[in-house]
Amino acid sequence: MPHLEALGELKIPVGIKQQLLQVSISTIARKLKYHSVKDRIPIGISTTRPGDLLKSQIAVRKGRWDETQPGCLETDTVAHCGDQNIGLYIHSYNFVDIATSWSEQVAVMGVGEAATIRALKDIRVRLPFRVTSIDADNGSEFINWHLMRYCQKEDINFTRSRPYKKNDNAHVEQKNNSAIRKMVGYARYDTADELAIMNTLYSGPLRLYLNFFQPTRKRKVKLRGTKTGKVIKTYFEAMTPYQRVMKSSTVDQQTKQMLESEYNKSNPVKLLAEIQVLLKTLDK
Repeated sequence: MPHLEALGELKIPVGIKQQLLQVSISTIARKLKYHSVKDRIPIGISTTRPGDLLKSQIAVRKGRWDETQPGCLETDTVAHCGDQNIGLYIHSYNFVDIATSWSEQVAVMGVGEAATIRALKDIRVRLPFRVTSIDADNGSEFINWHLMRYCQKEDINFTRSRPYKKNDNAHVEQKNNSAIRKMVGYARYDTADELAIMNTLYSGPLRLYLNFFQPTRKRKVKLRGTKTGKVIKTYFEAMTPYQRVMKSSTVDQQTKQMLESEYNKSNPVKLLAEIQVLLKTLDK
């Protein structure tokens, strides 16, 4: 809100401002549930094909993530095949940092071993911190010699989730919905023009909008009551991925200055308008 006021996008009376600062998340969700950026089709289809050859050589990640420093990523792919999984079509690669919730998306035509490494190289250039580990599902685009050797060469710890356990990759599964499905939707995209539009969206306004202006909450404690059996969760203060990166001791000062400059000149209202224009162009 202060950022939008400084940009001249908002003029809010003091009383209304206090109400906005005190409103609960559930109330906001209830008021805005019919104002999503993209109408959703309720059912998608899974295109994951198990990669079995290297499962014995790629460790299964166990236990909770170390969420103290950025660099540990979960990754997944989202298929844009509509309701028919046939022919060549676009996939979105999604990468989410566990500590900061910073996310990056890349669109590729088709999916496979070479495409996975190209996508990973692209996001490593964009990320404001070094990638130290990657955790993927058991799809063949991840469980292959090419990615394993690439990670070994680049000193990246490579692990996989347990088969058929989506909660193992809960961070990226949630971001598949909020960063890709709610924006791009479930339609089929399979042309070079559509690929170019999606990558313009992912590398430009959507990247800035999500990482600089969309706060997320991280869980602090999860307990089950001994008498009631109810699960009780408490959370840290909501922050944007940008704010978490700025608080990290492992991110160098030069990178922080670059991010701060990018934040100060970014207008979330204009970014959202750019996103909507690209989405409309994609649907033509």
